[in-house]
Amino acid sequence: MLCQSCHKKQATLSYTEIRSGQARHKMLCEECALSQGLLSPMEAAISGLSDLLAQLLSELADSPPAQPETSCSRCGLKFSQFQKTGRLGCPGCYRGFSDKLEPLIQSIQHSDRHLGKSSKYPVKQPPAGDRAGMLKRQLSAAVESEQFELAATLRDRLKMLESEQVK
Repeated sequence: MLCQSCHKKQATLSYTEIRSGQARHKMLCEECALSQGLLSPMEAAISGLSDLLAQLLSELADSPPAQPETSCSRCGLKFSQFQKTGRLGCPGCYRGFSDKLEPLIQSIQHSDRHLGKSSKYPVKQPPAGDRAGMLKRQLSAAVESEQFELAATLRDRLKMLESEQVK
C-alpha cells in the first residue's frame, strides 16, 4: 500500500489518531511519519534495523544448509576446535584438514612446509644443490595441486638459481 500522505513510497507505518471520539487511520511511509513528528529519529533507526534483520533472516533461511564440519578420522578433533585452540590433535589431523591448513600455512610462512622456529641469528643459506632440490619438490607439489601462479614463481626462482650456479 502506498503512503497516504506522499502517495509515492511504500507505507510501513500504521497511525491511528482519535479526536473527538472519532478514529482516523493513516498508512504512512517512514519519511512522512518523521516529517509530521509522528516518529522520532531513534524509532526510525530501530525500524530500519528491524527491517534489515528481517531481510537477513529471510536470506539465511533461503540459503543452503551448512556443510557438516570436518573432523579428524584418527582422533576426532573438529576443525572448529583447532580454530579455537590453535593445536592439532594428532599427525592425522594434518592429512584430514590439509585442504584448510595448506593455505593457512602458506599465508603464515610463505611456504607450503612448516620449517619450525628459526634462529634470531642469521643462518647460512643451504648449498645451492639443496635449494634447487627443495624448489623442484615445491614446484612439482604446486603443479599437482594446480597452484599455477605459485608454480610459475617457483620455476622462475629455480631458473635464477641454476643461472647463478653456471656463473
